Amino acid sequence: MTLHIRRIDHARDFVTLEPIWSRLADDTGQSSPFRSYDWFWCCWHGIVPQRRPEILVVEDGDTPVALL
Repeated sequence: MTLHIRRIDHARDFVTLEPIWSRLADDTGQSSPFRSYDWFWCCWHGIVPQRRPEILVVEDGDTPVALL
């Protein structure tokens, strides 16, 4: 296992996370709307430009295994 972390700090890169986010949520059984991609997408736009949001993608090789 080779884990590395990739930082997402631009909205254009956040958009690419939707299928990954959905897969991870399905795989882990996370059904809360407050953990959904759509919820975080709304939050992302609610804090810009006052703050710099970021998401951390933990990957095992090329496979995302967690989002922070």
